[in-house]
Amino acid sequence: MSQGEKVGFSSPPSGVEESTDREGGNGSPAETEQRTSQPVTGRRRRWKRWLSFGALGLVVLFGLIQLIPYGRAKNPPVTRAAIWPSAQAQTLAENACYDCHSNLTKQWWATKIAPASWLAQADVNGGRNALNFSEWDKPQAELGDAIETVQSG
Repeated sequence: MSQGEKVGFSSPPSGVEESTDREGGNGSPAETEQRTSQPVTGRRRRWKRWLSFGALGLVVLFGLIQLIPYGRAKNPPVTRAAIWPSAQAQTLAENACYDCHSNLTKQWWATKIAPASWLAQADVNGGRNALNFSEWDKPQAELGDAIETVQSG
């Protein structure tokens, strides 16, 4: 048995050069760098493409949810306004409470854009259901709590 014929080792046939890399190149550093950078660049392009499609999808989704009209309803009419003991008490209530607890809600620009409009409308609906100063002719669910809060300061 010759040295090249040991078990597990074989020498290449004569006239064939032994290659150190998979593609049959000479394994120079420039060639190795080129081979390894191509797949990384391809992966980066793929990720950029996916991120671009994802961003475009989010922009389209944001545009589509603007078409849902919830949260942009007009204020209902005032059926019977609350009677205040003084102008100062009325001004205080209008500045502190009327945006959620009346039919005179003033909306700022961000509450006209979905999904912020949805959240704002849900809060206003909850406030109006609890206590509504614009519908004083209807029973108020949390009137007792409001009176207690005002009297305690």
